[in-house]
Amino acid sequence: MHMIERIGSIINKNREEPTPIVVPRRREEYAKLPVIVKSGTGLMTLMELMTKDYPDAEWVVERLVPEGLTILSAQPASFKTWLLLDLAISVASGNQLFETFDTSQSGVLMVDEENSERMLQQRMRLLGNQTELPIYFMVERNFKLEDAQISKVIKICKEKNIGLVTFDSLVRIHSSSENDSVQMSEVFAKLRRFTKAGINVLVTHHNRKSGKVDNPSQEMRGSSDILAAVDCHLSLKRNREAKQLVITQTKVRLSEELEPFEMEIVVTDESVRFEYAGLSNFVETKRQKTMKCIFKILSDGNSINQKDILAELVDIDNKVSAKTLRSILEEMEADGELTTTSGKGSEKIYSLI
Repeated sequence: MHMIERIGSIINKNREEPTPIVVPRRREEYAKLPVIVKSGTGLMTLMELMTKDYPDAEWVVERLVPEGLTILSAQPASFKTWLLLDLAISVASGNQLFETFDTSQSGVLMVDEENSERMLQQRMRLLGNQTELPIYFMVERNFKLEDAQISKVIKICKEKNIGLVTFDSLVRIHSSSENDSVQMSEVFAKLRRFTKAGINVLVTHHNRKSGKVDNPSQEMRGSSDILAAVDCHLSLKRNREAKQLVITQTKVRLSEELEPFEMEIVVTDESVRFEYAGLSNFVETKRQKTMKCIFKILSDGNSINQKDILAELVDIDNKVSAKTLRSILEEMEADGELTTTSGKGSEKIYSLI
């Protein structure tokens, strides 16, 4: 067949095929479509956004571990796994963690690629675990953040009513470079599959060996995208001489960060437990130092806003978060040490009394 004849044949064939008729979907049919079809570009108006109803945000552990994705980081031998197990017991039983923080009861799945079954058994016995609790384990199963394995674990969680999955540790469940921001962004996108399925995640990670950074959020190994990707970061430090642990919540999207607090490590031949010991002395010293710096900044009769105070604190090497500074300024104002006047919009201008 000549080329012209072939083209003509194709044209005639296309003419013979009826044009499909697109029937608009009814509203109820549209609502049943998979999210990937229904969402389209995801474009919405401000009115649509503001009129949506969202459930109240919840906590896995009140004020400490929010719903979503949390990372717990520390140096080796800092009781990370011990705390993970103790937290799992509290969540699975619905009891308070450290007899201080309320929990939202749910089943717990612990994916552990660092410890043996024997070691986990010994530690659970010392923590006083009750064997009937809904805690499940996947130990040394070479779990990786691959689509097939993630889907399998999500299915297990749905079948067992598991609301929290823990991973010990981050470095064991992926093969990416933790210093590469693009690769780590992809790793946390995989972890987000759990949270999008309504399953909370708590993963452990290691800090840099130096441990000399003033800001605990900067002590984690790897790319800064790790901190950016999570909903909450808990930094754990061990004081070997005092047999104490200090937990610092360096980031939480849901609310203002908790003040760092201490826990006593109580060890006997038959048990291990953690007792809440109140705010860390480090925190009180840091707040006092920041207050002194604020007095110095405002001592020349200056009247400035929070943003400028924050910038001046950075200049004198006393960096704090905006949330922490706001808390300190509110405390100083309540104590009658500062006075405020109105600035632009809702802005406050601070000065000494």
